[in-house]
Amino acid sequence: MKKLFLVTGLLFFAIVVFGQDSKEANTKMDAFASKTGVIIKFVDYALPNLDLTYGADVTKVGQREQKGDCIAISKTGDTLRNTFAKGPEGWCSYDYHWSIVADGKNIFILTTWERHGGPADAGYVWTDHRRWSADTPENPLSILPLLFYRSWVNEDPIDLRNAEVSVYLRGDNLRLDGAKCLFWVHGAGGRWHLNSQPLTIADGEWGSEPVRFALPDDESLWHHSWPRDHNSQPLSQVLGAAYSYGFSFIGFSNLVTGRLSMSQFEIRLP
Repeated sequence: MKKLFLVTGLLFFAIVVFGQDSKEANTKMDAFASKTGVIIKFVDYALPNLDLTYGADVTKVGQREQKGDCIAISKTGDTLRNTFAKGPEGWCSYDYHWSIVADGKNIFILTTWERHGGPADAGYVWTDHRRWSADTPENPLSILPLLFYRSWVNEDPIDLRNAEVSVYLRGDNLRLDGAKCLFWVHGAGGRWHLNSQPLTIADGEWGSEPVRFALPDDESLWHHSWPRDHNSQPLSQVLGAAYSYGFSFIGFSNLVTGRLSMSQFEIRLP
């Protein structure tokens, strides 16, 4: 009888333990299976004549039919123009999150090009929140939805001191959450945002006129966001030899979502 009770007890204990383990396993599996997410496939895109002087990676998603037409920039007299007549002409979004995942290698995602539909039915490019993320080392936090490196088209740094910029910007379902859109320049001494000149983004349609602003060589009108250390350089040095420039969102309370489009970008040199 004692042996019978002992065997029965052992069986009961085994069943309880197995049941608990099974329940715990099922709970973990249920939790795993209930999670949803998005798997993004990045396709490397061979851009012609790329000079990766600054160790930048350009990653393109889709649009294979544009191969060979995605880089172009024209210079007429003293004006640099991105007409987007044949492609996105090197304009990208910066995804800081994926750059961290890629062990610190910068990840830039090419904008989508539209042949028609811009102002006067011109070409334009667009990007959205699926291609950008907050750049946390910047102060304040910055999103860089549109940017361009001159080295991508084998061009040297350029002197933008007191230059004038003209551009069409359009937002579609763009939720800024308090963010301002600013123009910035980047050089050997870091990034400076023109925070004295917040830019207007037309809502749901193209503006009747482009947004125009100057790039004054005056630090009181700019904000130095990165780096905040001994490597920082005066605005005049960065603006006088800019190797990258673009548009940013700063001051947001949540991640900016929606679509941002750009057309007819011009820089008139003094």
